Amino acid sequence: MKKYIWDTGALALYFAAHIEVKKVMQEIEQGKAIAFIPTSILAEYYYKAIEKYGKKAAQVQIITLMNSALEEITISRENVFKIGELKVKYHKLSYIDSLVISLGLQKKAILLTTDGYIRDTKLIKTMKFDY
Repeated sequence: MKKYIWDTGALALYFAAHIEVKKVMQEIEQGKAIAFIPTSILAEYYYKAIEKYGKKAAQVQIITLMNSALEEITISRENVFKIGELKVKYHKLSYIDSLVISLGLQKKAILLTTDGYIRDTKLIKTMKFDY
């Protein structure tokens, strides 16, 4: 079964009704794939959604994700080291990018992202979406 992990940009496209991203979410909701959402990604998306849509709309979006088929995950002690090492080795990666890559590798998941640099590092299998 396919496994996915969500990055912030892909979440933004989901709520913007991006056709390809919606298809992936349908696959997950139908039980044809498993998907993970790091709680740190939820927090990052939340603040960005507040800036774009306002607090109430952002809360509705986050609650929608929390009540979906996405499995919320957090970092472990093991991830702390991997995240730090990725950030040092790949200076262009943000902390949150390093986090989602580390968790994605641990879960053997395809990273759903809008970030071309992540894809170009070839650290993790990605499904890159364009805006």
